[in-house]
Amino acid sequence: MKKEKISIIVPCYNEEESLPIFYKEINKISKEMKEVNFEFLFVNDGSKDKTLSILRDLSKKDDRVRFISFSRNFGKEGGMYAGLENATGDYVAIMDADMQDPPSMIDDCLKEGKSVQEGGAVYNFTGPQGFGIANMADGLFAIRKLVYEDKKVSMKELKEALAWNYDKGLDAQSAGDMTEMIMKAMQKAGRNVDASTAEGLLKTFMGMKPGEQKTQRFKEIHDMIDEVPKFGNDIPEVDYFAREVAYTYSKPLQKYNNPRGGKFQAGLYPVSANVPLGGQTGATPDGRYAHTPVADGVSPSAGKDVKGPTAAATSVSRLDHFIVSNGTLFNQKFHPSALSGREGLEKFVALIRGYFDQKGMHMQFNVVDRQTLLDAQEHPEKYKHLVVRVAGYSALFTTLSRSLQDDIIRRTEQGF
Repeated sequence: MKKEKISIIVPCYNEEESLPIFYKEINKISKEMKEVNFEFLFVNDGSKDKTLSILRDLSKKDDRVRFISFSRNFGKEGGMYAGLENATGDYVAIMDADMQDPPSMIDDCLKEGKSVQEGGAVYNFTGPQGFGIANMADGLFAIRKLVYEDKKVSMKELKEALAWNYDKGLDAQSAGDMTEMIMKAMQKAGRNVDASTAEGLLKTFMGMKPGEQKTQRFKEIHDMIDEVPKFGNDIPEVDYFAREVAYTYSKPLQKYNNPRGGKFQAGLYPVSANVPLGGQTGATPDGRYAHTPVADGVSPSAGKDVKGPTAAATSVSRLDHFIVSNGTLFNQKFHPSALSGREGLEKFVALIRGYFDQKGMHMQFNVVDRQTLLDAQEHPEKYKHLVVRVAGYSALFTTLSRSLQDDIIRRTEQGF
C-alpha cells in the first residue's frame, strides 16, 4: 500500500538562527511517523542573511528538502501561496520556522484530520484572564460591614455615591457615557437625534452637581470605606472574600469547552489590561474612583496593603491558586534599602519561601524607589535603560504609556 505524503511548507525570512533548530525538530518527528512520507518545502522570501545558504545545505543532505527562493521579499502570504502551488503531498501543513507552531503538534493533527485551529491538537486550552479580585473583595466586605452590620450607610446612599463618583462628581468620560446611553434610548424610542442633541445632553450632564450636603455625605462614605479592613493585610475574614470572588469566575469556567473542543484554563493576571479596563469602569464600592486602574492579577489594591510584604503574601496565598491553572500574578515593589545587605536578602528569601510554602503560585518584584520613577517620568533621557516588571513581562520604563507608568508608581512600596 502506497504511503501518503505530507508537505510541510515553511515560509522563511532571515531565519538563519532558527532554521537548524526547526529542521532538527521536524526531522525527528518525521522519523517517528513511519506510516507517512514527508516533503519539506521551504520558501526563502528574499532573506538577507544566510537562510538561502542553509537551505542549500539541507537539500543536499536530505532529498526530502526542497526550496524556492524569491529575489526579494513578497511577504508571508506570497511565500505560502508559492508553497501551496509547488507542494506535491497529499496533505499540506504550513508552519513558521521560528517554532511558533511546534513540529510536535503535527502528529496529533494528522490523527484527527484537523488543523490546530480546528482542534486537532491534544492540548487545546484557552486561557481567559480575570483581575480586580481585590476590588471585588474589598467592596463586598465594605458593603457587609457598613451597610448590613454597622448600618452606617444605606444601600441606596452607597449606590448614589457610586453614581456620583463619591465626592469627585461626574467627569467628562462619565458625562459622555451617559450621553451615549440616553442617545441610544432616544433612537430606540423612535426620536430624531443629531449632533446638537448630543451636545445639549453632554452640556447638561457636565453641569449636574449633587449639592454641597450630598457631596459632603459622599465624602464621608468614602472615608468610612477607607477605614474598613482591606485584602492584603493578613486578615482571614477579608481574604476569604477574595477567595470566593475568584471562585465565581474560575469554578463555572470548568463546565465549558472552547470552540476547538479543549478546556478553558482560568488565569488571574492582567498583562497590564487592568489600566485601560479600569479606565472604562465607574466607581466601585471599595472606594476606587471612576476610570482609575483596577487591581492587577491577585495583588492587593495599590496602597491598601499596609501591614508589610509578609502580610500581603499571606493574604494572596489564601486564594486557590490550583484552580487557576493558566497562572496568577502577584506584584510587589520594594525600596532598594529594604533589600540591602545580608539581612535584607535573607528576609527577602524568607518572604519568597514562605509564600510558596503556603501554596502561592507566582510573585514578581520591582526594586526601585518611587522618587526614581517620578524623576524618570520628568527626565526620560536620563533613564533609557531603566527596566521594570509590569505584569508578566518586563519593559523599559520610559517606553510605557503614562497611565501604565502611574500604575507602577502607585504600587505599595514595601519594606521589612
